Amino acid sequence: MKKLMRFLKDKNLVLDTVNIIISILLLIFIVLIFINPSNPLYMLGTVLLGGFMNMLNGLKHIRGTNRSKKNMGMSMILVGAIIMILGMYFFLQIS
Repeated sequence: MKKLMRFLKDKNLVLDTVNIIISILLLIFIVLIFINPSNPLYMLGTVLLGGFMNMLNGLKHIRGTNRSKKNMGMSMILVGAIIMILGMYFFLQIS
């Protein structure tokens, strides 16, 4: 396990690995929404995971050397935070 973590850190793949795990969870939540559309917790989970994934992609852009990508990364983090806040707000309105 230590070798795997060292390999991921050396190759800068930690954010990509977390992004893949979140995308798998996001797909599971989307399937759950189609199975049971009346449950608002599935929609909240989907929106929160989508916003978090957007924020992680923004962090990946910020770590780059290109200035325009850094600016785009900051805006992606802001949009992800807005998505998460709006998702929680609408969840509280429904329940």
